[in-house]
Amino acid sequence: ADLMDEEMIIALKDAGLFSIKYGVETADQELLNEIKKNIKIDEVIKGIELTKKHGIKVHLTFTFGLPSDTPETIERTIQLACRLPVDTVQFSITTPYPGTEMYRMYKKNGWLLNENWEEYLGSHRAVARTANFTAEQLEDAVKQAYSCFWEEQALSQLRTPDFEASLRAALP
Repeated sequence: ADLMDEEMIIALKDAGLFSIKYGVETADQELLNEIKKNIKIDEVIKGIELTKKHGIKVHLTFTFGLPSDTPETIERTIQLACRLPVDTVQFSITTPYPGTEMYRMYKKNGWLLNENWEEYLGSHRAVARTANFTAEQLEDAVKQAYSCFWEEQALSQLRTPDFEASLRAALP
């Protein structure tokens, strides 16, 4: 998303693009730098807004349990996901895969909880903890994030002039 510009999005749309998935990971720039994501959150936000402006469906992915994640960084990430003009989101739990720098870091810190590779999915079950979170807290954060996101999506549908007019017309 941070590389998206007007020319590129128009060319992609002309080529048939109708939906796109952006890996945002977190709303916290320091965390993005720490994991070497090499993106700027402000540029990502602009790219997402530009993509939606051109009628492309947007799916975003976020992850909880990055090495320096805190309750505050997760809350900021949830709030960002809820306010961006997107169609769908995915909240995951950071999963340090063998052979990666992150895996070595989590193993060295004693944060890996198991090495059952069948559980290394990241969707809803934590296989690691961090200095700031237990596995259960990370799992709960994913549930809370989905709840907040879908509540905001529902409320945004209710805040439209069409809905309000229909409601007024239906009320005695």
